[in-house]
Amino acid sequence: MTPPPQPLDAGQFSRPTDRGGALPPGRPPEPSQPMPRSESLEKQQAGEAFRTVSAQVQPLTPTPTTDTTSRSVAPAFAPGQFINLGGVIAEVNGQPIYADTVLRQIAPVLAGRAKDLDQAQFRLAAAQEINRQVDELIRAEVEFAAADRNTSAEDKQMANRLTEIWRSNMITQFGGSIENVRAAFRDQGRPFDQAQKEQYRINLVRVYYTKKLFPRVEISAAAMRRFYEENKQRLFTVRDNATFRLIKVSPAEVGDETEARRQIEDLHARALKGEDFEKLAEYNKDEVLRRNKGLMPPMDRGAWKLEEVEKAIWATPVGQITPVVKDSGDYYFAKVLDKTFGRTMDFSEEAVQKKITETLRAEQFAKMRSEMEAQLRRDSVVSKNPQMYENTLNMAMQNYSRWREQ
Repeated sequence: MTPPPQPLDAGQFSRPTDRGGALPPGRPPEPSQPMPRSESLEKQQAGEAFRTVSAQVQPLTPTPTTDTTSRSVAPAFAPGQFINLGGVIAEVNGQPIYADTVLRQIAPVLAGRAKDLDQAQFRLAAAQEINRQVDELIRAEVEFAAADRNTSAEDKQMANRLTEIWRSNMITQFGGSIENVRAAFRDQGRPFDQAQKEQYRINLVRVYYTKKLFPRVEISAAAMRRFYEENKQRLFTVRDNATFRLIKVSPAEVGDETEARRQIEDLHARALKGEDFEKLAEYNKDEVLRRNKGLMPPMDRGAWKLEEVEKAIWATPVGQITPVVKDSGDYYFAKVLDKTFGRTMDFSEEAVQKKITETLRAEQFAKMRSEMEAQLRRDSVVSKNPQMYENTLNMAMQNYSRWREQ
C-alpha cells in the first residue's frame, strides 16, 4: 500500500551545493572596502562594456519595504504535498536543477495570474512558466559553467567584489540592517546567503562576457549613419508639444446644451478675471480632470483627437486662457502652461552619437551572446525529467485556489 503523503519539513526546501559561487558558506562577507585607485580606474575604463552586459544579465533584488509588518510575501507552497520538492527536474552536465528552485522563482508570477484565469487557463499558464523557467535555469547553468572554466582568479575576485558591493547596496536599501535584508529574502522564499551565491554567478557571467565578447563588437560609421536615417523620425525628432490645464463641461453631464453653455461661460469669465485655474478645474465633472485639477500631460501637436481644442491651445500664448471651443459635442477651454517647439537632432550631435553607439553595441552583443549560448548548449549534456515536470505542475495547481483568493 502506498503510504499517505507526509508534510514537508524545512530541510526539503534547500540543499547544500558546491556550485553556488565563490562566497564561503555561513556568514556572508562584510561590505567591501573602497577599491584602490588603480582598480577604480580600471573599472571605469571597462564601465561602458560592463553596463551593456549588465543590462542583459539581471541582478537579484527583492521588493524593498520599510514596513516589516506588511512585507510583500512570495507565495509559499502548502504543506502536506505528495512530491519531494528537492526532486531534480533537469540536469546540465551533471549539475541538477531542482523543482523547488523552479517553483520558488515562478510563484510570484503564478500567484498574480491566478486571480485572472480559470483553472484550465491557469494550468496552461503554469506549464508555460515552468518550461520557460527551466530553460532559463539551463541557460544560466551553461553560461556559469563556461564562465567558471574560462575566467582567471582575478576575474573571480572581481565577481566577488561586485557581489560584496551588491550586498552593501541591499543593506542600504533596507534601512542599513542586514536583518531586514535577510527577512525580505526569507519572505520571498530563499535565504539571503543563497541569493548572494546566485548573485556571484550572475556577476561572474557578466565579467566573462565583458572580456570575451565585448572586445569583438565593431561599429562602422556606415552602420551608424544607416541607423540614424532609419530612425530619424522615431528616435531623433523632438515634436512640438504643449502642456495645459483643461476645463470641460458636457451637456450630457449637466442636463442640456443651454446649461452647459452657461456653466462654461461662467467658469471662463472667472478664469479671465484671474481666479485660480486649479480651483476652477475642480468643477470638472470628468473624474480624471477633476482629480488632476485639469492638468494634461505634454501633448504632441497633431496627436490629440480634439482638434478644435488643440488649435485653440496652439493659437494661445503661454500663460494665457484659450477661448471657449466646442469639440465632439462638449465645451472646453484651457490655460496654456508651456510649449516646446520640436526639431530633428543632427547626426553629429553628441547625444545622437551616444544613443546610436549604445544601441548598436547592445544589439551586436545580444546577437553574439545568443549565438554563444546556443553553442554552449550544443556542447553540454542536458537531460530533463518529464515526470518531475508533471509533478511540479501539479504542485502549482494545488496552490491555485489559495493564490486566487489572496
